Amino acid sequence: MHNYLLTKAQKRVLNEIALYIEEKNYPPAIRGICERLNLASSSTVKGHLDSLKEKGYLTWKEGKPRTLRMLISIEKKQK
Repeated sequence: MHNYLLTKAQKRVLNEIALYIEEKNYPPAIRGICERLNLASSSTVKGHLDSLKEKGYLTWKEGKPRTLRMLISIEKKQK
């Protein structure tokens, strides 16, 4: 069984992705998430994305840019 609870950092990343998609109608790149969250390391964001994918919140096509897709919102998943 997966642990679906998110860390504060994972929630921030997921919320930022949702806001970006709402504003621009397409998903952000990892570097864009870094910029919006004032993070210097893209590997930090990639780690959060991997965790969110494992927990069932996100998916994407490996090696393809801007294919990030939200599968379920924070509110729905944590109820």
